[in-house]
Amino acid sequence: MMVNTPTFAAGAAAAHAQENLRPKHLVVDISAHGFGHLAQTAAVINALEHASSADTSIKLTIRSVADESTLRERIHRPFDLIPYRQDQGMIMHDALRVDAAATMDWYRDFHSNYKTRKSDAARELEALEPDLVFSDVPYLGLDAASLVGVPSVALCSLNWADIFVSYCKDFKGSARIHDDIQRAYSAADVFLRPEPSMPMESLDNTRPISPIAFQGRDRKDVLRSVAGIPDSKEAIFVLIGVGGVGIQNLPLDSWP
Repeated sequence: MMVNTPTFAAGAAAAHAQENLRPKHLVVDISAHGFGHLAQTAAVINALEHASSADTSIKLTIRSVADESTLRERIHRPFDLIPYRQDQGMIMHDALRVDAAATMDWYRDFHSNYKTRKSDAARELEALEPDLVFSDVPYLGLDAASLVGVPSVALCSLNWADIFVSYCKDFKGSARIHDDIQRAYSAADVFLRPEPSMPMESLDNTRPISPIAFQGRDRKDVLRSVAGIPDSKEAIFVLIGVGGVGIQNLPLDSWP
């Protein structure tokens, strides 16, 4: 059943942080692969103001290697930042082309000692004394949370297990790596899938929710002025976003 409450994801993130008036600690892990993960997460964190009557009692820690100025621009709450890489996503030639071989090299190295890496991550997480881990969509922190008994919520329209296997399944050792990532996502108490999203049929802890986005403003007049299009002329504007990953010579001539 589709959940159609816009602040549902924020409510899920805050659920364990409202048990009493004692300040609760929310640890948020954000993938730095483009801007989409931050965009989703920021909308949820900013919505805590509406989802929580004890809003000011929540301590927020962000773990990410995303640019700090961009994080603080999008997240409208005070937070502590820990530069912390828990995933790579895909290594890209540009916004439209994945470097599968380089991606496999990174994951092979990252998972060569994954059991030890997970244990270290669990100790680091335990030292933070969080009440909840919220992830979009690094998996190591979810795995660590399960080791130390901390509740966790994942949220994203995609997951790296399915994407990794799509690009790297033919490389030696990819199955074991995929299994590691899959188990980590399965360890989350719930994996929220905002529409549109991948089906994630191999995970049994997913829950579909409605789209997550910032509410924009009507700027047609500005767009017309910049483009030099008079009000008397019909105009259709199309936004093409590449998610914060660079690209040159966008191939518009080959698009429908």
